[in-house]
Amino acid sequence: MQNRKSAITILMFLLWTGLCLAQGSSVQVSLQEKTPLRLVEYDYGGGAREIGLDGVLEVTIHNAGTEPVIVRDLHVHSLLFVNAKTGERFLLLHSCECFFVTGDERPPKSLLEQQTHRLGPGVSQHFTLEEFGCGGGMWKPPPPGEYLVYYRVLPVSSEKGAPSQGESTHPASAVIEECKKRLLSDKFWEGASTSPPLSVLLKEPVRKKVRA
Repeated sequence: MQNRKSAITILMFLLWTGLCLAQGSSVQVSLQEKTPLRLVEYDYGGGAREIGLDGVLEVTIHNAGTEPVIVRDLHVHSLLFVNAKTGERFLLLHSCECFFVTGDERPPKSLLEQQTHRLGPGVSQHFTLEEFGCGGGMWKPPPPGEYLVYYRVLPVSSEKGAPSQGESTHPASAVIEECKKRLLSDKFWEGASTSPPLSVLLKEPVRKKVRA
């Protein structure tokens, strides 16, 4: 079992290395834990509970080239969890922003500005990910296990998830399913710069009572 795990881990690293070499990009991405990730079962009382992710991740985007670059990151949707034993892939899906990924709705200008990073030669930008839920609740996390976690950014010229002009007429469930399909597609991330794998162990959820 341990040999199989090691083989999968090595394979994932080689795939990442090959991807980076194929990209030929001057953009380098790194991902680290500032506060270890963990699964938490939030107890709201009255039998209302949900499981979410807790912790703080720090992302660094660096322009190692000699020319200015512009990249686009999709925040929580840029994260990819790969089970170190089975190779199965998991995402955190922000249901509201899924409508922007599929092109069903136009994202607000403020969000587009947050997703765009302009870097001069030799310049780095740092930011953290520490919110893994919204007003609608926690985003469904991966199950307990050992994971290799990656962060990806797209060249700004990418038209992936280009928004439509109007509001979506598709059911939310269909949009979320299509969003997941696109984000798990290698084609969607063509040309992306990807961080080296970050090893993360997610144990069984710890319970946390939430006061109203």
